[in-house]
Amino acid sequence: MKLKHLFLTSAFTLGFIIPSCNWGVGSCGDLEPVPDFFNIEGMTIQNYKSESSYDCCQTALQDSAYVEIDNYWMSMDFSVSYFFGQIEERWPSFDFNLIGSALACSPAEPGFNGSQEKIESITVVTLNDFDSTHVAGDTINDLVSIYDFSTRSKLDDFLSSNISFVKQERLFFQLDATPSSDHYFKAKFILHLTNGEEHISDTQAVGFY
Repeated sequence: MKLKHLFLTSAFTLGFIIPSCNWGVGSCGDLEPVPDFFNIEGMTIQNYKSESSYDCCQTALQDSAYVEIDNYWMSMDFSVSYFFGQIEERWPSFDFNLIGSALACSPAEPGFNGSQEKIESITVVTLNDFDSTHVAGDTINDLVSIYDFSTRSKLDDFLSSNISFVKQERLFFQLDATPSSDHYFKAKFILHLTNGEEHISDTQAVGFY
């Protein structure tokens, strides 16, 4: 009886400590590993409307659409390719797991480790007069905030403190002020990476009410 009790206790414990997912490759045990890094190859800017948050319930805006300033978002979408990083020692996969069904495993998305590239600078230039102190062709970084995951920061503050690799294939931005001119708002985003790459994209025009 003691031997049987010891076996059951050990098996039950192993159900907790043996991973049902092969976390090292970001996939479930019996699936092929997915590429864990992405390389930035291009960038586009898209206008969105969202009445909730940057990561929920977004509606893409057509050119020259109107939106309330608080519901206006800009996304910087990277076009990427995926690759495998340096192979490290992985957890082995085990089929035997008493609680495998309780700890369900979701396969990772390609590029789950982010990029091995870093942002050197992001410059936002207004293409129309924004206000009396920010005319067409001026930099408006001081009027823009960025979301790094769920953390909102002034764009220049983010750039001065950010030393990490790019972690997401999409970054979100909001204006901190409403244009005072009657012109549509339109801006140019210029992204420089520390590897020397430059990516440029313009927003479509948007009006505010």
